[in-house]
Parts: sequence; C-alpha cells; structure tokens
Amino acid sequence: MDNSIKGRTKKDVRFKEYAFRTDEDGNKIPLKLNKETGEYEEKNPPFFQLYKQNTPLIRKLIKTNPLAAQIFIFFIENMDGTNAIIISYQAMEEIFEVSRRTINRAIKELKENKYIDIQKSGNMNIYCINAALVWQQSRKKIKFAKFKATVYISESEQTRKIFHSEIKTKG
Repeated sequence: MDNSIKGRTKKDVRFKEYAFRTDEDGNKIPLKLNKETGEYEEKNPPFFQLYKQNTPLIRKLIKTNPLAAQIFIFFIENMDGTNAIIISYQAMEEIFEVSRRTINRAIKELKENKYIDIQKSGNMNIYCINAALVWQQSRKKIKFAKFKATVYISESEQTRKIFHSEIKTKG
C-alpha cells in the first residue's frame, strides 16, 4: 500500500471515507476507510463478471425472449454481492410495463434454462442469478449461499411514501 496512506487513522482530520492510491502502472485503486480499524482497504469498484463462452447463451435469450433478457439483465444490474435480488411481481409489472402473466412466462423461461434459480422466504421469491453465467464476488466465494439480497420495492407497494414530505428547519 502507498506509504502516504499506510498508518493513517480515522482520527486524522485529513481522512475521507473514500480515497485512491496509484499502483505501479499508474492505475487509480479505490480505497475505503474501515471504520472499525481506522485504516484504508482496497475496494473493488462495482462490477460483475461473466464467462466469455456463455455470451452466446445471453445473445440467444435476447433474440428468443427479449423480455426474459431484459429481466435477466435487470437482475444482474440490481443483484447484490451474493447474486441475489428480491423483487415482487408487482414491481416488475411496473418496471417492464407488462402483465403478471407475461412476467411469469419470462421468469419461467429463465428458471427452466438455468439462468436463475428461485428460492423462497415465506411468500417472497429470492431470484438467484446462476453464478456459472455471471457473478460479482471472487471466484472463491461463488459456492457459498449467503442471502443478503437487494430488495426492490416499487412506489405503489410502499405502505407509506418515503422522502416525499418537505423537511423544515428550525430557526
């Protein structure tokens, strides 16, 4: 690690939550302040990876079922680090502007062709993207099934409107 960063702590007033270091090739490497230790750690920028040999499968999906492809890509864009997302049919209906039945057919195709798997938690579906196609974490962590899924809720599903009221300051 860059000596100008090593050893600094969060008590140092010059510290920000995020910083960069430059590697030997001149690339900027993002760093994040670990609030527990007070030291900077390398942080991967948001990314996902896919195997080159699987791109024909994705291309085929785009051609044969464009909606299923859109949903699959939406899942990839919004999945968390464990390749999972929780989203209701109602939210998908609103996002893709199609009926529940149409969403269901697209999801069925994704599941049958092993693009995704569906786990249940009560009455919620957890959509797990096949890590043999695309993943976000290191290859060593793919085999673990830890669900800390991103939950996507549409505005119409919210029981109360979030951040729609005006904030007033005293004074």
